Amino acid sequence: MLSMASLITNIETLVLDDYMFIDEDSLYALQIFSQDSTSQVTTIPSAKLSVFDLLNFTGSKLGSNYLKLWLSRPLYNIDSIEKRQKTIEILLLSKNSDYISQIDLFLKNMPNMSKLILSLQAGKSNYRTWESIRNFINKALSITQNIYNLDKNEKKSSIDFEESKASNRLIISENVHPKLD
Repeated sequence: MLSMASLITNIETLVLDDYMFIDEDSLYALQIFSQDSTSQVTTIPSAKLSVFDLLNFTGSKLGSNYLKLWLSRPLYNIDSIEKRQKTIEILLLSKNSDYISQIDLFLKNMPNMSKLILSLQAGKSNYRTWESIRNFINKALSITQNIYNLDKNEKKSSIDFEESKASNRLIISENVHPKLD
């Protein structure tokens, strides 16, 4: 049996400058999370849903945990908030739906890398462990390629191609950036 000390490899300071602190009572009062930790979205109209229940459309346990982290430690820094909003806006664009569908497929069966690393550190790795690591790397590379395509797609959208063609010069789309408008 592994001791807790053997699992801890280093200790780092958690910098919370960009995050708002919300105590447990406030999270409860704001109904950020359900009272029970096993909250499931229900179809019963009278059921009280938490903010987490209403927003949790994640397709994986890791995604669900990440959403919990976002909700329990909301951003405080306005620049960070705007970057997150812009990222979500790009992910929700209909022109990106094919890339998002691909990313979703890769994430659904993504191996839990934390468990794999613990297995390696404990010296309990076998063929399946290494196969899972290879699987993780392949999926991570595919996700990276799809994110690159999202980014490339977003950069293309800042140019109004129809107007550029008609006027025979480069025309930047409106509302891309305040300095460009």
